[in-house]
Amino acid sequence: MGRDNCGQDTGGYREQKRGCGQEVNQDRDLRYNIPPKDARDRINRRATERAVHENLRRIEYDAVHGPPGLRQFSSHLRQVVWPCNFKLEKLKKYDGKENRENWITLYEIAVRSAAGDEYVMANYFPVVLDQAGH
Repeated sequence: MGRDNCGQDTGGYREQKRGCGQEVNQDRDLRYNIPPKDARDRINRRATERAVHENLRRIEYDAVHGPPGLRQFSSHLRQVVWPCNFKLEKLKKYDGKENRENWITLYEIAVRSAAGDEYVMANYFPVVLDQAGH
């Protein structure tokens, strides 16, 4: 390990860009051996794996202790995997005054645009009903 004309080490991890136009030794710096991938794919895959593992754990628990929560919901609805940061923006609660077919269509569009599926739609439905209107 020597020193360059700027007085800095030329070996090991210290061979990063530091003034004087010194270049990084890509053979020694392990960061350059990592394939250039988007971290989102790995993060999303791990989140999905955790959700699947949690659902399997719930199924095993339900088999031994019985299902928790509302009994009227099927096991599929009790084990729904919610999309990350699920939130319906600007959807007016159904109060029975507007056309129900149009409102249901808007509800389905809103849930699907928030990355929800039929199970999310069924689980979230009681939340969007305005009970004060009846």
